[in-house]
Amino acid sequence: MAFSKEDEAGVIYENVSAGGVPYMKLTVRGQKFIAYRNKFKKEDKHPDWNVYVDKPREGRPAPAQKAQVSSGEVEW
Repeated sequence: MAFSKEDEAGVIYENVSAGGVPYMKLTVRGQKFIAYRNKFKKEDKHPDWNVYVDKPREGRPAPAQKAQVSSGEVEW
Protein backbone atom coordinates (compact mmCIF):
# COMPACT_ATOMS: atom_id res chain seq x y z
CA MET A 1 0.00 0.00 0.00
CA ALA A 2 1.37 3.39 -0.96
CA PHE A 3 0.87 6.40 1.29
CA SER A 4 0.79 10.04 0.25
CA LYS A 5 1.44 13.20 2.28
CA GLU A 6 -2.35 13.61 2.67
CA ASP A 7 -2.47 10.23 4.49
CA GLU A 8 0.00 11.39 7.16
CA ALA A 9 -1.66 12.00 10.56
CA GLY A 10 1.46 12.86 12.55
CA VAL A 11 5.03 12.07 13.51
CA ILE A 12 6.91 10.25 16.29
CA TYR A 13 10.42 10.97 17.56
CA GLU A 14 12.30 8.55 19.82
CA ASN A 15 14.41 10.11 22.59
CA VAL A 16 16.27 9.21 25.77
CA SER A 17 16.13 11.47 28.84
CA ALA A 18 19.25 12.71 30.61
CA GLY A 19 18.55 9.97 33.18
CA GLY A 20 18.55 7.28 30.47
CA VAL A 21 14.75 6.79 30.28
CA PRO A 22 13.47 6.14 26.72
CA TYR A 23 10.45 8.17 25.61
CA MET A 24 8.68 9.24 22.43
CA LYS A 25 7.37 12.66 21.42
CA LEU A 26 4.33 12.47 19.16
CA THR A 27 2.52 15.12 17.16
CA VAL A 28 -0.85 14.05 15.77
CA ARG A 29 -2.82 16.58 13.75
CA GLY A 30 -1.07 19.45 15.56
CA GLN A 31 -1.58 18.13 19.12
CA LYS A 32 1.59 17.16 21.00
CA PHE A 33 1.88 14.04 23.16
CA ILE A 34 4.64 12.29 25.08
CA ALA A 35 4.87 8.53 25.68
CA TYR A 36 6.78 6.56 28.31
CA ARG A 37 7.28 2.80 28.63
CA ASN A 38 4.80 1.22 31.02
CA LYS A 39 7.05 0.25 33.93
CA PHE A 40 4.11 -1.50 35.64
CA LYS A 41 3.44 -3.94 32.76
CA LYS A 42 3.05 -7.46 34.12
CA GLU A 43 0.84 -9.13 31.49
CA ASP A 44 0.64 -9.10 27.69
CA LYS A 45 -2.74 -7.35 27.85
CA HIS A 46 -1.16 -4.34 29.62
CA PRO A 47 0.01 -1.50 27.33
CA ASP A 48 3.70 -1.23 26.38
CA TRP A 49 3.61 2.59 26.42
CA ASN A 50 1.49 5.21 28.23
CA VAL A 51 0.68 8.37 26.25
CA TYR A 52 0.08 11.79 27.84
CA VAL A 53 -0.76 15.24 26.50
CA ASP A 54 2.56 17.11 26.33
CA LYS A 55 2.00 20.22 28.47
CA PRO A 56 4.55 23.04 28.74
CA ARG A 57 6.75 22.90 31.84
CA GLU A 58 6.49 25.55 34.54
CA GLY A 59 8.33 28.68 33.45
CA ARG A 60 8.18 27.81 29.76
CA PRO A 61 5.93 29.74 27.41
CA ALA A 62 2.95 27.85 25.98
CA PRO A 63 2.74 27.35 22.21
CA ALA A 64 0.87 30.11 20.37
CA GLN A 65 -1.77 27.73 19.06
CA LYS A 66 -3.07 24.45 20.50
CA ALA A 67 -5.50 21.91 19.13
CA GLN A 68 -8.52 20.97 21.25
CA VAL A 69 -8.36 17.58 22.98
CA SER A 70 -11.29 15.81 24.58
CA SER A 71 -10.94 15.29 28.31
CA GLY A 72 -12.09 11.67 28.11
CA GLU A 73 -9.74 8.74 28.51
CA VAL A 74 -9.07 6.43 25.60
CA GLU A 75 -9.06 2.68 26.22
CA TRP A 76 -7.09 0.50 23.81
